[in-house]
Amino acid sequence: MKIAVFSFERAEQACGYIRLVSPMAALAHDMDCAWAVSYKQNPLFRRRLIRTGYLDFADIAVVQRTFPQKRTVRALGKILSAGIPVIYDTDDLLFDLPQDHVLRSSFEKYKPYMLDFMRRVDVITVSTPALGERVQSYNGNVHVLPNLVDDALWSASSSPNASGKTVIGFGGSSTHAGDIAMIEEALLTIARTHGDRITFKFLGCVTERLADLPCVEFIDFQSSYREYAQTLMTAGIDIAIVPLEDTHFNRCKSNIKWLEYSACGIPGVYSDILPYNSCITQGRTGLLAGGSNGQWVEALEALITQEELRRSIGIAAHREVLSNYSLSSTGHIYSDFYRSMLQNTRQNSMDTLRKRVGRLIKRSPFKY
Repeated sequence: MKIAVFSFERAEQACGYIRLVSPMAALAHDMDCAWAVSYKQNPLFRRRLIRTGYLDFADIAVVQRTFPQKRTVRALGKILSAGIPVIYDTDDLLFDLPQDHVLRSSFEKYKPYMLDFMRRVDVITVSTPALGERVQSYNGNVHVLPNLVDDALWSASSSPNASGKTVIGFGGSSTHAGDIAMIEEALLTIARTHGDRITFKFLGCVTERLADLPCVEFIDFQSSYREYAQTLMTAGIDIAIVPLEDTHFNRCKSNIKWLEYSACGIPGVYSDILPYNSCITQGRTGLLAGGSNGQWVEALEALITQEELRRSIGIAAHREVLSNYSLSSTGHIYSDFYRSMLQNTRQNSMDTLRKRVGRLIKRSPFKY
């Protein structure tokens, strides 16, 4: 089964890697993926190359996130007329970002193209049921393909903390500044209470007030998902913090942070909203904290002062994720879905002939 991917997310970045690259690599015996967008770099500019010729060899086309936009209209037309199933995949509510989101102004330009394309495709795949409900008004055929942790990448044998201090860690891009600000007072309280007995490590994002604390270390964000995973696993984190503002946008997000930390055996405190309160068992596979700083202080105090609680939550969360949320245990749902798309689509004889001729006279990007 050969799948042509049209995405402006680089294959090594989080969205491309989690949604497409790692599931298809884990199922390489059944699925072959070709990234139809590449980048040509020169000293003056970066140019994106869109290879619509890949459609001649593909069984399925997947279009991801913000690929539908003004400059890709011609490519979108070729994709829709290729005679193969077309899937639009997204893991965020990209067409309804909060007013204060740093990417809102950019994504508003793509919104009409994304919405129009969603109406035209065979199916939309999303990462969560909540997101599925929001896109269903644009296309009645919506399928949830949950994010799964790549257990070949993430490991519970992450570097132990040898500092003698309790390390509290956060990982995320600069878009999460508002989430950290939400619990800033709680973290300042913890810093005052425990002083030099703790260290905060922020990977990719931190507020100005927290950055000024002597117990805070900042690590630059890694755009490569593999490098990000390696950095997180070697940071020696004892306790993860995952604050998330309660917005309609965030309620559609996936539980990816819980998956990542749990795959490493790291216990964490998570905001008590979707997507985390739907998968975390309070006190067993994580701690949930509401919107008040007091609840965050209480949860962090519990994990800081009770090493056995940290250990038991880390072990239970690790087992839960490997059993029910990993590519090795559940990845088959991806190949099952893509294969069902082929079985449910009847291509006419001219489309089939065109593809066969194309495969004979052109060089295929896929493996045979």
